[in-house]
Amino acid sequence: MGTQINDNIAIENTFERPLFAGKVTAVNKDGGCVINGHINTQKALSCLIVPVAGDTVLYWKDDQNKGWIISVLHCEQQQEREISLPQNASIKINTDNLTVNASNSIRFNAIKEINLNVALGKLNECARSACQMIHGTLVQFTKHLINRSEHLDFHAEKLLKSHATQQLITAEKDIKMDADRINMG
Repeated sequence: MGTQINDNIAIENTFERPLFAGKVTAVNKDGGCVINGHINTQKALSCLIVPVAGDTVLYWKDDQNKGWIISVLHCEQQQEREISLPQNASIKINTDNLTVNASNSIRFNAIKEINLNVALGKLNECARSACQMIHGTLVQFTKHLINRSEHLDFHAEKLLKSHATQQLITAEKDIKMDADRINMG
């Protein structure tokens, strides 16, 4: 049992123009929305959730039926929703603690870079499998590791160690070992 919201009902008349609730009937290519079939609106900066057709929204309108969507009040469909600011503005969150929980997965995608900084303290990671490339320290734990490249160069300033129950070194032409002293056996 939910709250029934009627189209174009004034929520509060404390402004020169009142706020209304309405249904998004269309979304334009530029991101603007049409409410109740005839009111052209844009998202207000405070409206983080991107409205889709069928959503009930809170909006303000002027004399020319142009308006601003203040908030998405209700959605008909349970679907993936987008949080964004107009003109692709950046979002910054400042707080003492921030927790993000997802029952399935969390994805971070960026075209250029993703930074994760821990100035003081520790960085904890707990996963069944992980892939890491870290400048300064590289730790790999894997059941199988396959590297294929045209040229592969290992250089260590002090010690390069390889240990296994069995090792195989093959080459189609030459194997060269060069050192002041070579101990075998």
